[in-house]
This record gives sequence, C-alpha cells and structure tokens, in this order.
Amino acid sequence: MVLLSADENISRVFIIGDNIRVCDAADLKDGFLVLLAVYFLLNLNYPPQFAQLLGLLHSLCLRMEFAVKDRSAAFSRFHDVVAF
Repeated sequence: MVLLSADENISRVFIIGDNIRVCDAADLKDGFLVLLAVYFLLNLNYPPQFAQLLGLLHSLCLRMEFAVKDRSAAFSRFHDVVAF
C-alpha cells in the first residue's frame, strides 16, 4: 500500500503489487480493507515483516481467526484484548 500525503493528510491511497498498480482506495480504512481482500482472495501469504500486524487486522476486520506462525507474547495479549 502506498500513501501520498499533503499537509499531513492522506490524499491518495494505492494498492501496488510487483510494481503494478492494482487499484486505488478512497482513504486509509478502505486501503487496508482492499489490501486484506487482495491477500485473502489471491490466497497470498503475508510478508513476514508485517504478518503479525496484517494477521491482527485480518482477524478483526474479517472476524476470522488468523494463525501467525511465530506470534509474540505481546501480540497474543494485544489480540486477546481487542478481539471481539
């Protein structure tokens, strides 16, 4: 996801994969939802650097459990607090 900002406000959101612009999003929230949808629909693995964050968003937005291989203790506690 690429965010362009002007005056500390996000002005444009793009979803880009393999140097190809997949789509645009109206705002940050829609950008995250589209990003999750792309990973989910194409059955892609989240990059290891972002797996815990995207897994948390996945479980909160889609209300589906997401198993992260190496969940940290802090992640597990945070997830349990914010989970529905």
